[in-house]
Amino acid sequence: MRRSRLGRMQKIADGVSNRAMDKAEGREVAKGVLIVADNPDGGGFLESLVIQTGAETCLAPSQVLGRKLLEEGRFALVVVETANAAAEDFCRYASANGLPVAVVSDNSRVWSTLRKTNGDLLWFIQKPLEPVEFLERLTDFFRRSGLPSLDAALPQAPYLIGVGNAMRAVRAMVARVSRADVSVILRGETGTGKGVAALAIHNNSSRRHGPFVEVNCSSIPATLLESELFGYRKGAFTGAHRNKPGKFDLAHRGSLFLDEISEMSPAMQAKLLQVLQDGEYAPLGALESVRSDVRVFSASNAPLEAMIVRGQFRQDLYYRLKVVQIVLPPLRDRREDVGPLREYFLNKYARLFSRTPPRLSPELCRLMSLYDWPGNVRELENCIKAVVALGSEEEARRDLLEKVREVREERREARDGPKTADLVEEIRRRSFREVVQKVAEEVERRAIGEALEQTQWNRRKAARLLGVSPRTLYNKIRELGIAQAAAIEP
Repeated sequence: MRRSRLGRMQKIADGVSNRAMDKAEGREVAKGVLIVADNPDGGGFLESLVIQTGAETCLAPSQVLGRKLLEEGRFALVVVETANAAAEDFCRYASANGLPVAVVSDNSRVWSTLRKTNGDLLWFIQKPLEPVEFLERLTDFFRRSGLPSLDAALPQAPYLIGVGNAMRAVRAMVARVSRADVSVILRGETGTGKGVAALAIHNNSSRRHGPFVEVNCSSIPATLLESELFGYRKGAFTGAHRNKPGKFDLAHRGSLFLDEISEMSPAMQAKLLQVLQDGEYAPLGALESVRSDVRVFSASNAPLEAMIVRGQFRQDLYYRLKVVQIVLPPLRDRREDVGPLREYFLNKYARLFSRTPPRLSPELCRLMSLYDWPGNVRELENCIKAVVALGSEEEARRDLLEKVREVREERREARDGPKTADLVEEIRRRSFREVVQKVAEEVERRAIGEALEQTQWNRRKAARLLGVSPRTLYNKIRELGIAQAAAIEP
């Protein structure tokens, strides 16, 4: 059985390879991958993986459109994502045109049904789908076919899911920095995937066979962080009954990821700087220094530049860490990736809980698209995890509906000001004069903020826009606390 399967795969690959040889005869080379998906989320998820091979991708939301695209374009492979055997005619049509067809479905009976009428199907992956397995099969197909689609310069980052330009740019940066053994700082809000990006760089670097060690600086007390990072020798302090290796030692010839680097104390910042400068460190109680062969990744969602101005973070350490900077965008700025991420997490937790990936209702998907996800990808992941674990989306739908309503109300108030009822309540608790003063301050703050935003914080230009002197504007900024608010922007 296995021999016949391998023979069939090689036969298909040979056919594709022959088409690739068209290039020598001046004909257009087939190098694209057509994805035909019943489920838009599933199609987007597959597209985000195929992109990582360097192949040109085209996503068809229906089999009718898929047929038209097959007639118009030259593809090396067709991937069909379907929940039923209705794709039978399409698969037969694609195979009749000499194209290998791979099938992804949550129903194993779909595969057996399709195979009865089409023996030339390439392979089948049953959901829940594992990104690494899919990429391995795709890579193997390109290698067997001798196609030029596979781009070795692109990273294998199966968990950096996204089809939009923002995540394409992140993956491109990951590819470039993977080839250079330098320190990288990852910036972005909580839950945007800074650790995932760091691991992707490590896995595609020359250190990929070494360890990848993570340390969350905010979760370890300042008094213990030194021994956690550098280790200690027996007898270094009361209770040190044996030698203990530190994270730098454990990460030797690999990578060390320092998350929440902004939480590190000034004393520890100085010691970390010395390690980065000298390439060696001394465990507590040690008489000699130890050489360090570690690539350091760091991450922060705090405004490090503002912390430097306030004397809370060392500038020299900042520049040591920031040889290269990668910024992970918030999920609200890449809403096109919510669907593919949703599909990825459905598959991930269906595998974990040994279940079939549930199909979410259109209403829940709509709410997910409307919600801003302040917790970013991590919040979306937790939402999907709960749906799969509970086997019901009712609680998630109710929770998201309430959150979307709250956000809309906050935006309305920001645009139109507080409700009259709120002002009446404010007057009851305070004097009328205090309420008027508060409203006036809010109007001033908003006007000044908009002027500063328009002029990119050029205070002289902002003063001209507002019709006041620069000194008056400066005093107002300080009085209303606007300067302090601006300083904490990343």
